[in-house]
Amino acid sequence: MKKMTKYIKGFTLVELLVVIGIITIVAAIVFVTLEPAKRFGDARNARRWSESVSILNAIIKYQVDNNSAFPGSIYPEWGKPYTIGTGSGAVSCSSPATTTQATYIDLATSTVNYLAQIPTDPSGGTAANTGYYLVRTAVIRVAACSPENSASIFVAR
Repeated sequence: MKKMTKYIKGFTLVELLVVIGIITIVAAIVFVTLEPAKRFGDARNARRWSESVSILNAIIKYQVDNNSAFPGSIYPEWGKPYTIGTGSGAVSCSSPATTTQATYIDLATSTVNYLAQIPTDPSGGTAANTGYYLVRTAVIRVAACSPENSASIFVAR
């Protein structure tokens, strides 16, 4: 009498997991290498978003603690954009396309309790020109001067 053994053809779970892992690694490598400049720009834009929120939160907290007074050496005029920094002279900001801002507002000394230091743009911001600006209208708007990949980066409250 012959014993009948039945073999089922197919893949084992381990083989499937190994193949899926290899495909995932290759896909990640291809994803990163296709457009590294865009990916790095997106990463810098994410930092700009975060820093804009931090600056605005510091301004709002300052106002709450100081009877709605505005931090900085000047009280911003309605609708006029101010570059955040310690510099002087005119500076062009590409975010509001045709605006040239001739006034800086220094938030470093008044927001020291709310921010360790004023953030600077990841593409070359300095303490003199942080790469961010603010506008006071019905709300306070903080924005990045030079976002990448056609982004518009601003927060308002």
